[in-house]
Amino acid sequence: MKFTHEGLSLWYGTEDAPAPKDVEVLRRGISVTIGVCPLSLSNTVVLRYRINGGIVQTTSCHSCPYRPRDGQGNTSVLYFLTSEVGNG
Repeated sequence: MKFTHEGLSLWYGTEDAPAPKDVEVLRRGISVTIGVCPLSLSNTVVLRYRINGGIVQTTSCHSCPYRPRDGQGNTSVLYFLTSEVGNG
């Protein structure tokens, strides 16, 4: 899934930014990686989600150093990670 708006791109559920593929996930404590381009140290990501159709919850994602598997790191990309989804 990729979104682009006014020059900013955000994506997840890809090889370099893994996320659960199904709309419904039956386990707790899943991890989500989100890619953002272009890189800016002022970028932040807050993930909104719901469990079993419940109330919308949020969790902050932290930026992480990441190199794509092919070793061709794109220096204009920043990745964010959270493993808190479903832990509350």
